[in-house]
Amino acid sequence: MAKPILTNPTQFQVETFEDFLQLAENHDFRLAETIVRIILANLKTRKRFINVMSISVISTNEVIELTADRREFIKILEKNIVHFEKQELYEDCIKIKKAIEYLISKKK
Repeated sequence: MAKPILTNPTQFQVETFEDFLQLAENHDFRLAETIVRIILANLKTRKRFINVMSISVISTNEVIELTADRREFIKILEKNIVHFEKQELYEDCIKIKKAIEYLISKKK
């Protein structure tokens, strides 16, 4: 697998789409970090979907845009906080937990 290149905070470049899938299956922290950072920056958005990242696939010359549904923010944050715990980024974990609490309070 070719090593992915992070071209900016929300753009990844991979040789093949399978390389990207392998990153996801291996729980590459850069993916979790990007997803969480974008969601935290958009907690108060009224948009239903937000752009999370772009994946540029070199072999096919395609760009794949990944989005997150605002209705899934809590689930996404809960799923990704474990990656921050593994990296021992406890201050970020606190931010994520506060974001989850905020989102839950807005559902009521």
